[in-house]
Amino acid sequence: VGGAADGVTNVQFTRLTDTTREQSIALAEQLGYPATDLTDPALPGGFTYAGTAAINLDGVEYTVQAIGLDTLGDPNSPVATERSAQLLVIWLANLGLAPLS
Repeated sequence: VGGAADGVTNVQFTRLTDTTREQSIALAEQLGYPATDLTDPALPGGFTYAGTAAINLDGVEYTVQAIGLDTLGDPNSPVATERSAQLLVIWLANLGLAPLS
């Protein structure tokens, strides 16, 4: 997974229970971060906001946010979203939840 130009990246992994995709998107948008669908075929139904990649599987949401110094100032950075999505795919695979497609 690509990192920041200086090699420094902060990664946050989150697992939320009893939630829906719609609830998470509504909350992100209330906080001022518009959500969009991920285009990664390995994450069908996945979505992104503020550099975070997320997917809801049977009421459990898995999110990864990978922010580097090169993406810190842009909450809609496609680079941060790509990094986050790549790590989300790896994390789900390690949990035995992949492939999803």
